[in-house]
Amino acid sequence: SYIAFNLRQERFDDVAVRQAITYGFDRQLYVDLIREGFGIVANAPMPTASWAYTSEGIDPYHYDPKKAAEMLSEAGWTPGSDGILQKDGERLEFEFLVPDGSRLTEQMALLFQQNMEDIGIKVNLMFMEFSAAVDRVDAREFDTFTMSWSLAVDPDPYSIWHSTSLWNDPGFYNEASDRLIEQGRLETDLEKRKEIYADWQRVINYELPSMFLNYGVAIGAINERVKGIDADPGPYGPLVGRQLLWKIWLAD
Repeated sequence: SYIAFNLRQERFDDVAVRQAITYGFDRQLYVDLIREGFGIVANAPMPTASWAYTSEGIDPYHYDPKKAAEMLSEAGWTPGSDGILQKDGERLEFEFLVPDGSRLTEQMALLFQQNMEDIGIKVNLMFMEFSAAVDRVDAREFDTFTMSWSLAVDPDPYSIWHSTSLWNDPGFYNEASDRLIEQGRLETDLEKRKEIYADWQRVINYELPSMFLNYGVAIGAINERVKGIDADPGPYGPLVGRQLLWKIWLAD
């Protein structure tokens, strides 16, 4: 899952603001408390089960509200009379579009709102039915929003992250990102593709067109009598679409 910024807006076009907001949100608390530990804090789009995943050179953006406040101050944002940050007459206040129907998502939004208030940012929560939220996103009528997606087995990020893609909801344009995405699509050597996608993840991790929240954790239950099951996580989680049925058997 993720929180997307509308980069068409000047305040979110500043990478320092996006990074500060990420430092200011306690994503580990979200995973530990709200998700009850069922998740892994994410810092790039590639799932940990992917052959293209890397953690090398990836900033974990550990929760650090003091650093977040310092970054915002260095970016020119100063507290107003009500404590909300402002710059050139504009308050650092924005709407957070949240599809309703999920307790986890709603509680995450409340935690995000509180964490942002702690560093001088006012977040107005807008809960709405999922299809209505999608319509707002498609029309680019949003400040920030939260949703979830996953890359395919072949982790080509073109459809979501290339600047020309219709599904590039944040409006992200970065020459290095586009170049690496295009190189990854053309390269046939797996190890070279892996290097390309590692470089791309580092670009995304720095630029943060979206704040990545968590990778999901799937739970699989197997009776102790069932043998021959491969329980290692695949691209879609454990026990999904990768079992060789003729190798599975029941013990007495």
